[in-house]
Amino acid sequence: MAYSISVSSNELESAVGLDFEYLSNEFRIVRICRFQCIGWILDAVAKVEHEARSGSTWTNPEESVKALMRFPCVPENLARKLIVAESTEEKFNLVWNYISDDEKNTAITINFNHYHNFWPGFQLYARMITLHMAKTLEKEDLKEKIEQLIENSTNSPSVNPESTTSPDIKIEYIYYDNLKNNASRMVVYEIIKSPLPAEFSDDIPY
Repeated sequence: MAYSISVSSNELESAVGLDFEYLSNEFRIVRICRFQCIGWILDAVAKVEHEARSGSTWTNPEESVKALMRFPCVPENLARKLIVAESTEEKFNLVWNYISDDEKNTAITINFNHYHNFWPGFQLYARMITLHMAKTLEKEDLKEKIEQLIENSTNSPSVNPESTTSPDIKIEYIYYDNLKNNASRMVVYEIIKSPLPAEFSDDIPY
């Protein structure tokens, strides 16, 4: 599994932990686009934050800092800011202002009919930027292609599942009694495991 989220609780308290094993093999976009790779990690963090808002204590936020530093090679100071940022907008601005122009160009030219987007609403944002660039540079052929793409994606009811759905998640509920007979629960969110292609390494340098 690329990452796992575990939640354990008893009658007094509950705790949640997030552990990353390797870069996702379910979503190839994270190996192509640094911006989306960061989004993939923050998407997992958002699941932990949901549990934390329900009263669980996040036991290992440092693991997510390390994942941001390891996979998309984010500097430590930015990784820590992303983990504590309170909104998606704040996280987006931090990342967008950090990545290079070439990386921005890669991000906005991804075909989201074929790849997953880990930043809510980014598809439209990317197309609007590209359309603005086409108009500014007077690239009429590019302008027409982008306008057609927007129209098709708006009218078409069917797109590639990777562009719209979350990863397949297996949820295991494990009930057990501890020594004091306090009922406890563990929930494991696990990405469906599949073999890692030989051509990919665990760490992808951007």
